[in-house]
This record gives sequence, C-alpha cells and structure tokens, in this order.
Amino acid sequence: MANSSTVMSVAEEFEKLEVEVESILSTEPKGEVSGIETMDTTTSDPPPVEPILTDVPKVEKSDPKKSILIPPRKDDPNRTFKRKKVVINNPPPPQPPTSFEDRQVQRRNTLHNFYRRRRFSQDLRMFRGLGETFLHLLEQGSAPPPSRGWKNRGRGTHCKSAVMVKQIITLEDDNKVADELRTQILNAAEEAISSRNVFKIGLSGGSLIGQLAKIFTKVSADWSNWKFFFCDERVVPFDNSDSTFGAYKKAFAGIPEITDEQFVAINPDLSAEQAAKDYIKKLSIYFPPNDIPRFDLLLLGMGPDGHTCSLFPGHPLLQETSVWVAPITDSPKPPPSRITLTFPVINNTRLAIFVATGESKAPMIKKILGDDEPLPAQLVQPTKGDVIWILDKAAASNL
Repeated sequence: MANSSTVMSVAEEFEKLEVEVESILSTEPKGEVSGIETMDTTTSDPPPVEPILTDVPKVEKSDPKKSILIPPRKDDPNRTFKRKKVVINNPPPPQPPTSFEDRQVQRRNTLHNFYRRRRFSQDLRMFRGLGETFLHLLEQGSAPPPSRGWKNRGRGTHCKSAVMVKQIITLEDDNKVADELRTQILNAAEEAISSRNVFKIGLSGGSLIGQLAKIFTKVSADWSNWKFFFCDERVVPFDNSDSTFGAYKKAFAGIPEITDEQFVAINPDLSAEQAAKDYIKKLSIYFPPNDIPRFDLLLLGMGPDGHTCSLFPGHPLLQETSVWVAPITDSPKPPPSRITLTFPVINNTRLAIFVATGESKAPMIKKILGDDEPLPAQLVQPTKGDVIWILDKAAASNL
C-alpha cells in the first residue's frame, strides 16, 4: 500500500508541473522561450555571415613588363619586395663574312684551332691504335697482321686509327721509279674522280717536271677532271726560265688534252705578298673557304739542304699556321721572291709523294728517313693521309 500511495503522489506532482509549463508558454511572447533566442523562420534570407579571414593583404596587380609584387613576408608583414623582370636579349646570329679581310681572319682562326687540336688528335689516335694492338696481343698472342690494299696500305687491321703511314719504295733504276710513280698517280686519280668527280694535284718544280712529262705522254686518260695546282712558285714572268708554270707549259706541249685552263697559276705581275693573297683567293674557288684545303695528291721534291716546296731549314715560315699560302722574299735559293703552301695545308693532303733519285740524294735521305732529323722534308706528316718515298738504289744506298 505504501508503494501505491507513493506512485500516486508522484503522478500528481507531474500533472502540476505540466500545468505550470503550459501557463508559462501561453504568457511568453512569440519567438522567445525562457530568454533563449530562436531563429525567425518567417524570412527566407539567412543572416549575413562575417568572413573569417579579414586580415589577408591584397596583392596589387602590376604590369608584368615592369615588376612583380610579392606578398609580404610572414615574419615582417610591413616589408614587401619587388622583383625585377629579367629580360634576356638573345644576340643576333653571326653573319657570314663579306669582305676579303673578314674571310682572312676567319681562315686564320680556323688554321689556329686546327693546329692546336692536331697534336691532341695525333696523340689520341696513336694511343688508341696502341691499345687496340695490345688487346689483340692479349687475345691472340701475336701482333695483328698488316692490311693490304690502297686505302689501308701499311696499316694493321686492328690499327686503323694510326695517324700516318710512311712507305719507302726502293727500285732498281729511273725507269722503275717512273713506272711506280705513274701507278701511284693513276690510282690516286681514279679514287678521287670516282669519289669527288675531280682530281686536285699539287705540282713541284725541278727534275719532277721532266719525269711527269715522260709519264703523261704515255698515259691515255680523261684529263678533263684533272686540276693542277702549285706547291710553290717563283714570282717571275711565265717566260722566265725560273717559272715553274712556264716550265710545265713547255713540257706538256705534247699533250694537247691538258690545257692551260686546268692550271691554277699565280699572277706574276704582283709582289710576293699580293701574289700569295691572290693565290688564296684562287684556292678558295676550288676548296671550302672555311676549311683547310685538302689536296688529293701533292708531288713533292727534296732539295740538297732538306727543303721542300719553298720551306727552308731554319726559316720562320716553318712555324706559319695562319695562312694557306705564304710569301717569301728572302729565299736562300734564287730567285728570292716566291710563294709556298704552308705546313697546315701540306699536312692536310690525302697523299704526299716524294721522288728522289741519284747518289747525290743519299746523305740527305739518310738524315730524313734514317735519322729523322727535323728538316722540312721530314716534317711532311699528313694527319689524315699517307707519305710515300719512291727511291732508286743510289738514293737509298745509305739506309
């Protein structure tokens, strides 16, 4: 009974509380309940919301050509930086030289660069060839066999990067020497014409003129693709007995197929300095002006003092590397006024051939080929070609 009376009292108190709450709700104004603010749902637009980030600085837009404004740093809001726009002005492309003096400067720079790189390339090729030979020795137990043929004459099959091949051919007499010289010239001409449609050959004076006249009169060839240049020339009139071109005109008179237009001769009316510059202009017609001339064949002679072309022992022209053709006005051998190819051009040939006959040549042949004395004829060492010495028994008697 006690439990039932307790339940009744609680129910009565709960009913009293409900009555009080209903009375309070009926007396409060609409939209408020016991001092608690409520949202008025009668309006459709929500109240404005204040932005959270109100202190972010605005970045001013500026002309990109003038500068770019960077926002202030975090550690120092009042400090700003302006970065200047970097404008890269590309230099105009180099223009090809137009005047003769500019082309001379460009040629001189090319020759200097070539001469500086030549020694390094020679050493590199030599060591590369030695390395390949050493590897062949390790693998096969013997040196590589020599290669036969025109293009790789004297080279080993594993030494194709050799710098230069020097071949010495000793024959019985002058007739055998002339036959070998004819064979070498015709082989070089055939290779040049088949590959480049023209055969560019450099001629020297002296006894070589008569030898070539005898050889060419017995040769039936298409001379139209042959072009004759001069390794050196005396600055004298063509009718002078010292003129190399005049001597060749007389010697080749019996070969009507070879015309004067095939010879690239100097202008004998100029001084040695002007004649050398003029001959450079003539060479630039047949060779690229920005590269060192590369002849297919140079026929060279050797003087009793070891000179070749007009490059004499101890002369400053041995060190000339800035021009293709140099003048000389103090030649130890008359006449004193001459022009000559320089060593950068001579050592850029594909093939150089020396012809020496007679017992009088024997002492100098021994110095050059036996003792390797640094005489001008011994300095003929093509970087990308070969050297052939054709001797008779008398000239090679001291070897």
